[in-house]
Amino acid sequence: MQCPQCHQQVDDGEGFCWNCGARLQQEQPMADATRVAGMTTPPPAAAVPPAPSAPGAAETSVLPPAPAPVYGAQEPAYDPSMYEETVAGPIVGTSSVVPPAVPIGDATAPTGAAVPPPAMPPMTPPNGDGGGKKPKSNRGLIITLIVLVVIMLAAIGFWIWQSAHANDTAEPQDSSSQQQTADDTSSDDADDSDDKSDADAKDKKDDKDKKKDAKCTATPDVDVDDLTANGDSLVATLSLTAKSCETGSYAEPNIEITVKNDDGDVIAAAVYDFSKRPITFEDGEASTQIAFNSRQHWQPADEISSPTNAKVIWQTNQKGEGKASGDVSGALGGASIDTSDNERYAQLALKRQLNDDASQTSQFYSDYTTQLSSKKYNMNINGKAWKYTDIYEQFLKLHYKHPNAILIWAADYYNYTKHGHAADYYVILSGETFSRADDATAWCSANGYAAEDCIAVDLE
Repeated sequence: MQCPQCHQQVDDGEGFCWNCGARLQQEQPMADATRVAGMTTPPPAAAVPPAPSAPGAAETSVLPPAPAPVYGAQEPAYDPSMYEETVAGPIVGTSSVVPPAVPIGDATAPTGAAVPPPAMPPMTPPNGDGGGKKPKSNRGLIITLIVLVVIMLAAIGFWIWQSAHANDTAEPQDSSSQQQTADDTSSDDADDSDDKSDADAKDKKDDKDKKKDAKCTATPDVDVDDLTANGDSLVATLSLTAKSCETGSYAEPNIEITVKNDDGDVIAAAVYDFSKRPITFEDGEASTQIAFNSRQHWQPADEISSPTNAKVIWQTNQKGEGKASGDVSGALGGASIDTSDNERYAQLALKRQLNDDASQTSQFYSDYTTQLSSKKYNMNINGKAWKYTDIYEQFLKLHYKHPNAILIWAADYYNYTKHGHAADYYVILSGETFSRADDATAWCSANGYAAEDCIAVDLE
């Protein structure tokens, strides 16, 4: 059966179209009577198709469509009395048949006729029932997921079984290998012991070499083992201790080393560069030798009464003056300290030397000796202005050449003041004793001194 309004195919016996909700015309007997203009006309024996409308014919209203069904509720019984038709014109024939409803859009209602309201669109059942399209099933997706889970579980089980099987197979082999290893070890114990001893010795040597290569920067504790003269230089043998250095090497530059005698007087100072000759420590201890030239120390080595009581001051990051002096018999030479400090230590050394030598001058009141030099501060000789450092250096060199040489201040002795001349001079005497002046002069010639550089004198 086809809906006359939307032409959708519907099942026979349906009262309304499931698509558009229009009432379907059923072939069933008409009501017993049709109310026309307040009159009752008996129904005809047979239904006669309605004749085409003609001008002047009676105009019949179109019955309104029934409201759309409400799903889930009981459909009310059809009551024909709810629908009436009103005839405005004369009645044609002996009976009148209600024409089928004309869908809106398929025909135009005559002017003046009652127009039914538009049909309501069909409602979709909540659960997809009532003629709507059924939702797609998820059954295939669920089956696929189940299959994937089963495959994954099977793979995990196989992997566990394979791991357990591999361990079971390896255990006998491991036991056999361990037994064989034990046998080999037992048979080769002596060889292995020797090899291990050699390896340990090699490792210890390698570790020792590595530690020797390690750089040590710690300031060591220093003791003086000896202070000796070598030519015009003073050589100091030092003992160093630095536990943090272990067996490393000390290679720091610009190290100022100052030596003080047991009276606390500075008797030597210079700046050294140990990067040129690193000090090697063994178990935190080391020894080294350094040299102070004739301008870097201010007491003759033979007059240092207690060398081992001397104190050492070790200062880092100090700048020296000029180039370092050469090494002396393996002892590292250094550069001079700041000029002003050098002058101060030389002046103090001259004063100290005068005091030390004063007790040795009494013998020369009656006997002769030789004078080797007479200098004063800033005296200009041959274009050179003599400073305290120059005067004391000359004394040291003459003292190392003539161990009896002494230093005196001329103004303290009558021989230099008796003629009224200025006597503010540092005078160096050879310290040799002669009964006659001629013998003293002969000594000068014998030692290679010119007449102006060496003369016979007495202090009376």
